Parts: sequence; C-alpha cells; structure tokens
Amino acid sequence: MNLPCDQCLSPFDYDFTQEIGIASCAEPYVDAACNHSNACLVDCLTQTCFGCADSPAAAMCTTQARSATCSTYVQASQCSAQAFNAAAAVCNPGAYQNFGAWLEAVGSRYCGP
Repeated sequence: MNLPCDQCLSPFDYDFTQEIGIASCAEPYVDAACNHSNACLVDCLTQTCFGCADSPAAAMCTTQARSATCSTYVQASQCSAQAFNAAAAVCNPGAYQNFGAWLEAVGSRYCGP
C-alpha cells in the first residue's frame, strides 16, 4: 500500500454516479459559484440516495434523482461541462472508457507518477 498515493487519490475515488470525484477534479478549474453549484448537486444526490442497498440501487436512484429531486442542481452544475472542453479536460469522465482510466489520468495530474 502506498499511503501518500492513497491519500492523494481519496478525493477522486468515487463512482461517477456520485459526482464527488468529478467535482473535486474540476474544482481548481471553475469559479466559486460553479464549485458551490457542484457541491449542492453532490449534497442533493448523497442525501436523496442515502441508504441504497447496493451499487446498482444507488446508480438507479442517482439517475432518477438527477431528473427529479436534484434537477435544479444538475442544471446549475453544467458550468463544469464547459470547463471539461478546456482546462479541465482531464476531469471529463466522458473522455475515458472506464472509471479506472479516468482515475489513472486524474491521479497522474494531481498525484504525480
């Protein structure tokens, strides 16, 4: 186990559906208002889907919450999507085939080789 590496990666090591890692990655590339919007979305999804029995249930809940309970926050958090096309391109989950490839790229950017 590489403790410094594990500690560095911990803010990003969340399933894409939770949005926590993506928001943490984009944080230095967006303004304070966008970071606030991202935090509100993460909080809404976390609170709405708290207690889901397993990962598939949590993923389904997140999908439903994005279009219902948390939809206002989803719209406000689109500011990150703009950054994904520029400085925060490394944070864009759509640019990777899977979570592991994304985490490796983000880890390389933030944690070094």
